[in-house]
Amino acid sequence: MRVSRSQMFGRVVVLLLSMIATLFLAASAMAQAQAAAADLAGTVTDPNGGVVAGATVTAKLVGGGVSRTVTTDSDGNYQFLALPPGSYEVTAEAKTFKKSVLSDIKLTVGRTCDQARDRRGKRRCQCYRRRR
Repeated sequence: MRVSRSQMFGRVVVLLLSMIATLFLAASAMAQAQAAAADLAGTVTDPNGGVVAGATVTAKLVGGGVSRTVTTDSDGNYQFLALPPGSYEVTAEAKTFKKSVLSDIKLTVGRTCDQARDRRGKRRCQCYRRRR
């Protein structure tokens, strides 16, 4: 059975349109998933203000369901991406340090919350809109 050039061209066009539609739907789903989440970032420091590399940090949604763990980088920084909104408890643990717990950290959709402590050791949480 012979296929004419116009039939072949029509099949190619249909295939390309199908691929474009699939990519569009996938991108739309990813954007929607990001819009329904929040980020949490911070730095783990010792009592003297020095950074703690290799600390284990866990963010746990109060009421259960979500618990994620990361390890701080060489600068003591950690980051959780795409957490469901809600109230979190964040714990930081390192071999030679006492376990630290921060409670009632509220994350809202489309925002990033940076955890830090000021010079007096008081917790400071700065939240801002996520950059796209």
